[in-house]
Amino acid sequence: MDSNKIKDLAIRHVEKVILAIFAVVSAFLVYQAMQLPEFTQEPTRLRDDATRVKNEVDDDHTDAIIPEREALAIDIVERTKRTIKPVDIKVGYAQIAPWIEVERNDSFKRRDPELFAPLKLQMKSVIGTMAIRSKDGEYDLAKLEPADPIVVEEKKERPRRSSRRGRGMAGDEGMYGEEMSGMMGMDEDMSGMMGMEMSGMMGPEGSMAGAAVRRLDPKNKYSLYSVPATLTDFKTGGVMKPVPTVARFIAGTAALPHKAIYESFSKSLADSSNYRPEDRDTPKYWNFQVQRADVTDKSVDQLAEGDWVDRKDREFHMKIAAILWAGTAPELVPVDYRDDLLTMWIPPMLMEDYSGFALHPMIPMLTKLELKALEKPETIVEDPWKRLGEGGIFEGIDIKRTDVNLNEVGREGGMMMESGYQMNSPFGFAGVEEDPSNYKLIRFFDFDYSSFDNLSPKPGRKYVYRVRVSVKDPNFPDNPLLQPAAKTLHPDAYDRVSELQAKAEKKYAPERAKGTRRSISEFRDFERWTPWSEPSAPVSLPTENTVLAGPVVPPSIKTLNFRNRSIPYAKSEPTVKMVVSKFDAALRTRVPMQIDATEGTVLSKTAESTDVIDPLTLEIKKLPNAKISNRSTVIAIDGGNPLAIVSSDDLKEPGNVLIFKDNGELDVSNEVDDLQPYRIYSFADEKGE
Repeated sequence: MDSNKIKDLAIRHVEKVILAIFAVVSAFLVYQAMQLPEFTQEPTRLRDDATRVKNEVDDDHTDAIIPEREALAIDIVERTKRTIKPVDIKVGYAQIAPWIEVERNDSFKRRDPELFAPLKLQMKSVIGTMAIRSKDGEYDLAKLEPADPIVVEEKKERPRRSSRRGRGMAGDEGMYGEEMSGMMGMDEDMSGMMGMEMSGMMGPEGSMAGAAVRRLDPKNKYSLYSVPATLTDFKTGGVMKPVPTVARFIAGTAALPHKAIYESFSKSLADSSNYRPEDRDTPKYWNFQVQRADVTDKSVDQLAEGDWVDRKDREFHMKIAAILWAGTAPELVPVDYRDDLLTMWIPPMLMEDYSGFALHPMIPMLTKLELKALEKPETIVEDPWKRLGEGGIFEGIDIKRTDVNLNEVGREGGMMMESGYQMNSPFGFAGVEEDPSNYKLIRFFDFDYSSFDNLSPKPGRKYVYRVRVSVKDPNFPDNPLLQPAAKTLHPDAYDRVSELQAKAEKKYAPERAKGTRRSISEFRDFERWTPWSEPSAPVSLPTENTVLAGPVVPPSIKTLNFRNRSIPYAKSEPTVKMVVSKFDAALRTRVPMQIDATEGTVLSKTAESTDVIDPLTLEIKKLPNAKISNRSTVIAIDGGNPLAIVSSDDLKEPGNVLIFKDNGELDVSNEVDDLQPYRIYSFADEKGE
């Protein structure tokens, strides 16, 4: 057979060949399996072995494992006595080494910073005129007639002096020594008329065009506050106008040891693993709290904790200032030593020197850069922050509200924007201070708001105050996103924070159940409070009556020779010029009168009319039927004599007046201390005095 055909046949039938081989192998394997023995019957030997082993396991082998115990003769009573017998320390522990306690290293754990109380709390009673908001801007004082001009009669017997000095020579009492020759076209009798605005008085033919309104020189208004023309109504967004009102309050200032608190934060937190000084781990002040106690009938040492009454905090102060005050007075304290949440703004006082209650002796009036410049005079100081936002903070505000919410009150140019946090930062005031200020100024007020506040201070009562400050808790911050990890807290701090966390969760649970959108941040008690300051000195609200001392005329002393002895005697008693005034609640201003007083004079007076100053416009008005009822009495008068160290009679000893005040206190009025307000309210410049 041809090989090619065989090869072709193999290729065509290869599948059949493979199938045949597979069938033969399968048949062989089946045959082999059929030859194996059957295993369906249980092997007898295996069954017997298993039964035997089971029986051996079930048998009790205790005797083989545990030997029989012998009974021991033990005297239980004797053994008990030995156990309760004290061990001789010298014998029993002579060879035992003492325990050595290894101190645990918690330096990297977050502790609670120590907080320090405010220092040197000072209180001062204040009465004066301040500007508040009004819808119509009307007040009774503005409706009074202008005051009559003051005419200073020139003494004809004295020759006219050509001196340009602003005052006459010694002896020209009540006269001006200015040269009047430049006032052309005026009658001789008019040459002494002072304090009048001359522009517009002369017509084209030289005739008088009308009397001018007397007005106080703005440099004498005694206050840096500038009255705004209009203000904004926070409720409606409408236009409001300023009006004067009589404000009576007790002001408080204290120095918070800021640098000590800052260093305490650094000491307690700087070594922790998650130290964040930029937004959490530096002092961020949040609030202050004021308490007052009545000590009219008891001493400070007799006060109990229940005698202290809570007064207004930061929230109330901010709301009153934003809604009621007509702006604020310019600040006197540099920004280095202020904090918007501790240093309340200065009320818009009119015609009043507010430095007495706005400053504190421990707080500098120069910035830190300026103080450094004093150490190195060659240094050029440029402090752009000093003048920032120093003016009235509510002037020019355009905020339209349908209601007033303290958390929405704001101001332009650096005022608080309350939205649950401080300022515009989501975490409050932040930042690392390279050179923290030693102190921050705490300033607050306790106003006499008797019309809507039953706890307002009462006239005639004596009070002491104390204050404390809250700081945002760095270990339990208001923002849960800044909460430090529990493992980073010191055990003491951990226990405190755990308790606060549980309280917050408990308060928030009902809100969560209602499905509210309120955040748990609102329920976190994140404030840590400093200790209370020491109580202040007793203070009372001032009375409406005030007294200002002026020049003193000493008694005329003569000498009498009697039996070869020189005996001095007074031909006249000493006198003093004084300005007594009262704050009229209806007119909303101070009503002054001048009195020539002697020892024993009761400082009351009635007059047909007196001149009063409109504190808003500085116009001088005429008040008819003026009366001041004052029980204050002059007890003694001293001063006024020429100084012995100079030959001129122009320099004299300053006058001092001892006064028994209408509130039962003794007080000394000094001519030097009262010089500026005395000259203002006695119109001394206009009178040529």
